[in-house]
Amino acid sequence: MRGGRVLLVEDDVLVRLLAVEALVDDGFDVAEAADGPEALRLLDGSEFDLMITDVGLPGMSGAELAVQVRRERPALKVLFTTGYGVEDGVPADLPTLRKPYAAAALASTVRSLLATGG
Repeated sequence: MRGGRVLLVEDDVLVRLLAVEALVDDGFDVAEAADGPEALRLLDGSEFDLMITDVGLPGMSGAELAVQVRRERPALKVLFTTGYGVEDGVPADLPTLRKPYAAAALASTVRSLLATGG
């Protein structure tokens, strides 16, 4: 499956830019946020197929963001990214992509999640 609307939540500017580039190059429509509150603003009134969020965001963690978003939008698929080990609060039923990841691995994971219902 090519395409789909993705919300990328990543506080590291360089990682965010590289991830956006990889996803856009693979045919996805990408909106980006640097933190949880910004992501919530983008989600308000917009439709997304998938949210990719870093676990270690400042303030509101990616896990807290996902829990809140899934309460309001249970059908929204979520992919976590992290450079750390197992994180407290990360729902066990949600997939995680370890950093550093290759652009091709990110795009492939997103395609797979959207195709299979992730």
